[in-house]
Amino acid sequence: MTTQTKTALVTGVSNGGTGMASALALAQAGWITYAGARRVDTLAHLHDHNIHVLHLDVTDEASMQYAVQQIVTEHGAVDALVNNAAYGEMGPVEEVSMERIRRQFETNVAQLRRLGE
Repeated sequence: MTTQTKTALVTGVSNGGTGMASALALAQAGWITYAGARRVDTLAHLHDHNIHVLHLDVTDEASMQYAVQQIVTEHGAVDALVNNAAYGEMGPVEEVSMERIRRQFETNVAQLRRLGE
């Protein structure tokens, strides 16, 4: 690794969209790129683009620590984080359980603080 090489971690890549586009763009620009998702089976094709695939669940503290530590061990640091993992809970607010609301909050908001530490 040269001192010019930067390492990026992109969360929430398994559904394609913004996460997938971000990972592909970073890799194409020469970044060492890690794509994180709960469903890594959907990411096998990324190896063809020199993208490392990690199991990463942003609602699981141990999963986040393991993913970041793996990158730090292999490359020294995470230079950029694209926090893309998110989803929308749909339905009338009075019909959505607190468990579902909490899960959405943990995925969409709380992980920003934990992964950025």
